[in-house]
Amino acid sequence: MRIFITGIGGFLGASLAAHWRSEGHRISGTSSSATGDGIVRHCLGDPPPAVALAGQDVVVHCSHDFSPEATERNREGTRAMFAAAQAGGVRRQIYVGSYSARPDSLSRYGANKFVIERDILASGGCVIRPGLVAGPGGMFATLVRDLSRRSFAPLVYPDAKAVAMIGLPDLLAACSALLEPTERRAWNLFSTPLISLREFVEAVWRAQGCLGRVMGVPPWLASGGLRIAGLLGIASPTGLDSLRSQLANQQPVHRSDLLQLVPRPASGIAAVEEGARQCL
Repeated sequence: MRIFITGIGGFLGASLAAHWRSEGHRISGTSSSATGDGIVRHCLGDPPPAVALAGQDVVVHCSHDFSPEATERNREGTRAMFAAAQAGGVRRQIYVGSYSARPDSLSRYGANKFVIERDILASGGCVIRPGLVAGPGGMFATLVRDLSRRSFAPLVYPDAKAVAMIGLPDLLAACSALLEPTERRAWNLFSTPLISLREFVEAVWRAQGCLGRVMGVPPWLASGGLRIAGLLGIASPTGLDSLRSQLANQQPVHRSDLLQLVPRPASGIAAVEEGARQCL
């Protein structure tokens, strides 16, 4: 099968590429920073690489610009890429959305993903909404590295069991299943039951063989601290957006479809522990 992956240089894109190559598929894609065999340099907002898209069996849309000012670029760039693939005869397209995508999202990222997901579904595509992917890269690895340097962790309360996790092997297996004809709808890919942030932190420390202490922080104090840190340039500009997403997700709206695609997925705790060990 010929599979084209946008954002092939990112953690998820690169993981899918390696996984599908090992299964004998022909892989190509786009990257904003690298070129190589079958890889086209491309950024969202640039004209779609129509020649490279033509004749592909499947296009998987992983590309996303996380810049604060990139809302319209993400939306219009993804729409243009999807339309170009359709015009090139691609019959199956999969968009990587987010567990945070929801109509009432308070975060820029979740709201943006929700709009793009809606457009993709209306155009006949398929959407996956993975939870936080536990593996040696992406946001998960950033969180693990941060916790590895700490003997305490401030957690915003109330700390409900609202963290959606999926192990990288289970996500890869689910994506492979979706290469075949399936319902063209949104697939929610995360392990059940959901876990709390305290359980997440403790699982990371346990996998690293260290001890730590959790400290509760009220939401107003966390948001105020992030605003000040952002103004001073000592915190990521996405920090406050991530906090808003976390607070919104305290009330889950998605039900997992993972068992329909992967018979025996790892639990959320097991996925965190295995992913954390891979980050050591």
